[in-house]
Amino acid sequence: MGLLDSLNDLAKKSESIVSNGSDISKSLSQIVQDGAKIVSSALPAKNNSPKASVKNKPEQQNVSKETEPMSFKSIGCSDKTISIIRLSLSDGIIDDKEKALILRRVQEEDIDVQEFDFLLCKALENYQRIARNCIKDLSAAFVMAEKIAAKEEKANGLNLASALPKVAGMVSDPTAMASAAVSDTIMNTIGTFIKAPSKLNTFKAEIIRMIDIPLFPEVLIDFFSYASSQINEETQRNKGKGLFTEWSETLFGKDIDLVPIWKDKMAHVMGKAVLRYGNEPQIMMLFTKWRISPLKKLMNLTDPTHIEEFPFPTNVSDYIEVLDYAFRISQDPSKPLKEAYSKLHQRIYREGTKKYSWHPKAFEAMEECRIRPVMEIMANINNPAALAIFETPERLSDLLEVLAYLRSNSNLKKLHQRIYNEGCMIFNDDPVALNKINGFKPKNIFGL
Repeated sequence: MGLLDSLNDLAKKSESIVSNGSDISKSLSQIVQDGAKIVSSALPAKNNSPKASVKNKPEQQNVSKETEPMSFKSIGCSDKTISIIRLSLSDGIIDDKEKALILRRVQEEDIDVQEFDFLLCKALENYQRIARNCIKDLSAAFVMAEKIAAKEEKANGLNLASALPKVAGMVSDPTAMASAAVSDTIMNTIGTFIKAPSKLNTFKAEIIRMIDIPLFPEVLIDFFSYASSQINEETQRNKGKGLFTEWSETLFGKDIDLVPIWKDKMAHVMGKAVLRYGNEPQIMMLFTKWRISPLKKLMNLTDPTHIEEFPFPTNVSDYIEVLDYAFRISQDPSKPLKEAYSKLHQRIYREGTKKYSWHPKAFEAMEECRIRPVMEIMANINNPAALAIFETPERLSDLLEVLAYLRSNSNLKKLHQRIYNEGCMIFNDDPVALNKINGFKPKNIFGL
């Protein structure tokens, strides 16, 4: 017997149980039908995605093709150009590279740029409007599910719990569930399933897993805030379970915990956000509150070896944070791990100059946290071969910093003498510089 046949049979049995239980079953059917629209809005059906909403808008308003308002097609855009536009609109933001590509195609197709820009702005506004309702739809689906469960519990007690084993396989297949959401019979069966209070979270979990969160900064922030609040509420609810709840879970089966479901969803959405906005530090800063960034992982390390071998950040935002933190720690004499952070800073700085020098923010950070010659000495203090080939700095500020460090370390007297002599030769024609260099002149065996 197929899934739909099993569910149809179960629905008939459930209707029989409800009709024999109470007069409230009639009003309950209407509640289920009203809830179907809200629940289905949380499922990833085609007519619910931002793109499909924009595409189907004329159809939803019963507008014929002859009276269709201005669109990308009507102003002469080819199907390929329209496909590129839709792909660019998928995250609600069109960056400079995407816009340059689209404008080049528009100009090649002799399309009026002003008309196109007007339509593009309207499309962005429409996407953002639809995207902002995402969290409202998710919350509304939860509210309706709770109402259905509360009404059935009041009408028939817990006598529908016997039907749960037959429906349990349904929620394990999100694809089948989403495709069947438009069926009144299936929606009634879902309603019957979630009416049993011990399985309400199971249905909520499927909504959480299947809801598509648009990659739009404002929507992402709303989602992370909403998910965090739901995690806090579920945590408090789990801590406050009473004797009746424990007895009910023992008798009818324990429902799943939504806390790990929410955390998995947040991690999945955050991963997509990092891929999209990883090279935009200002946007990534907005997600710092909810994200376990490489910097947070680095700050928790106490083993010098793990610090020195810390993985190179995979995007600009994380690279800037790690570089700045490693630089500040390596410059603080009071920090016990400054040598480990000095080696880390030296490594990621050099790798960053090869990978991120094109990015203005990263280049600015590298200038502020550049590898100074004194840091090379500190990183190779136990490596005589590296110190032997150390080159005397040609920048006066770097030279003075190196001489100051060498004078404070009694084990580097020979290197101090060499750097001092070579520094005097480099600035031989600059009396002011020589005077400053002489302030760090090596002392003889008599301390003079």
